[in-house]
Amino acid sequence: MAKYVLLTEVKREANDVEWWMDQTNTTEETVQFFNSFEEAKTAMRKTVKRVVKNCDFFPLKNGGYVPIEQHMESYLDGDGENIRSLGKVICNAINKTDYFCEGLEDIKDTDNGDRYYAIVGNESDILVDYYGIALKMNIHNMTDAVKSYYFDYSEFDDYGVLINAISIRLLNNAKKRKQKNVTEKKKNYDTVTFGHYIQDNDGQELSPLSWRVLDKKDGMALLVTEKVIDYIQFSAKKNNNWEKSDILKWLNKDFADCAFSNQEKNLIQKSVSGKKVFLLSLDEYHKYFLNLQDTRANYTDHARNKAYGHPNAKTREPYDAFWWLRTANEEGWRAGADSSVYLYHVCSDGTVNPFKRAEWSNGVRPAIWVNLNDAITLK
Repeated sequence: MAKYVLLTEVKREANDVEWWMDQTNTTEETVQFFNSFEEAKTAMRKTVKRVVKNCDFFPLKNGGYVPIEQHMESYLDGDGENIRSLGKVICNAINKTDYFCEGLEDIKDTDNGDRYYAIVGNESDILVDYYGIALKMNIHNMTDAVKSYYFDYSEFDDYGVLINAISIRLLNNAKKRKQKNVTEKKKNYDTVTFGHYIQDNDGQELSPLSWRVLDKKDGMALLVTEKVIDYIQFSAKKNNNWEKSDILKWLNKDFADCAFSNQEKNLIQKSVSGKKVFLLSLDEYHKYFLNLQDTRANYTDHARNKAYGHPNAKTREPYDAFWWLRTANEEGWRAGADSSVYLYHVCSDGTVNPFKRAEWSNGVRPAIWVNLNDAITLK
């Protein structure tokens, strides 16, 4: 059986239709198999070049640079050379099937927290995030036949709804099959209704909260809300310290007082941090969500309105929410980055990104440990 699998997916949306109306979604998918890593690597590079060339929504003009430079150089106060260097790496990786980058040690983290952009590069990964356009890739250094390689491009509208996307991934097929067998066992979660919270469009009515059971042991159950139930900052003071965060106080005061009766509060046990309500950690994400589809979550109407800033905000994606983890990105994205502000968060596709600033707002999925008794019925 073929050892390597190349997955290609291109999604196009009708850009000339108002964002809140029904859209025409066109998705193209291909799967290719290879026995040789060199053959698979060449095929991936050619696929990236072909897809980028044929997608009119991808911002690459006449074989030139991705327009990082033209959009951003005027804002970067002296970082223009870094932008040009990174732009060359991106375009060479796209256009040259035999390209290899020696390293990007001179590329700096250009995110200063004042604008909605970031450009980051190192020997492994490149991230470009600019006003609703995101490009992530690691195909500039394809040397290890064991790791996976990816080229991801996403374009979102002003309300955070995905418009266009390219996803090209080269995976070790043998490892993928092994992981899939484990994942299938984690697909069916028990659920429980516990507590009440504001979830409606008007933000007025309390309704029962649905929780997913992630773990059961010693007469206890670990629960996380099925949906993203609110949209708030981690900390207004731009600090990623979980123990001192605003969101920890909010979870155990504002949220808890609204969501649980005194009897329900007595069923909730304190976590390791000494608090009853908490956010999942990066380790817990990897432990309990082995399937990306199961990791994805939708907003409640209340949370979606806060996220999109529109009273009638809707989405074309069945699962579209971004949500906080409590784990800080201790090392920053790369050397020189401010390690006191970044946190891990879960993206709408279920993957984890370590590049979320504490003062930015994001979705919330509270987690609790509860006693299993007659007051809680698992479904």
